[in-house]
Amino acid sequence: MLRATALSGFGVAKPKIAKVTWSETLATNFNLIEYRSHRNLASSLAFGGTEVRVRFQSSDTEALSVDNASIGIRTGSASDTVSTPVELLFSGGSGFDIGTSEQITSDWVALTTTTSDVLVVVIDFAAVNGGIRFSSTSGDDTYYRTSYDSYNLASVTGFALASANTICSNQIEVR
Repeated sequence: MLRATALSGFGVAKPKIAKVTWSETLATNFNLIEYRSHRNLASSLAFGGTEVRVRFQSSDTEALSVDNASIGIRTGSASDTVSTPVELLFSGGSGFDIGTSEQITSDWVALTTTTSDVLVVVIDFAAVNGGIRFSSTSGDDTYYRTSYDSYNLASVTGFALASANTICSNQIEVR
């Protein structure tokens, strides 16, 4: 008869392994107006999962303040999501402030994804530290609207398209 021991692992769930499903190299300082909502698209996911977290990066010349961030699955139309995006928290709280050339990763949130999904990372920039953002000009598209918060909205209007321009989010992990 076998008995479980601390070393045998009987009855112990294996920890989920985090996998990078999407990433983008951010290298360009991008001038933006403060207090603005961006909805970055993330396509060509390498893996699906039941939880996600997102890493954000400030520019090499300015700090970064975000009031709220969230993530959802795109409906296939512009930057709308199939349901209200899931708020991304940082050490249990909404939003974050990071200094120049820093990165921060959100807490894990429940969101079931597949490799065929396109994710929408919603970023509501604060009214301060909003002048320069880090971006890529070869990534997925982003949609934006000035003087607006959209982290808790599935459907939005009045957003403009910035083709092949990912702002501040540079990695999504799933598990």
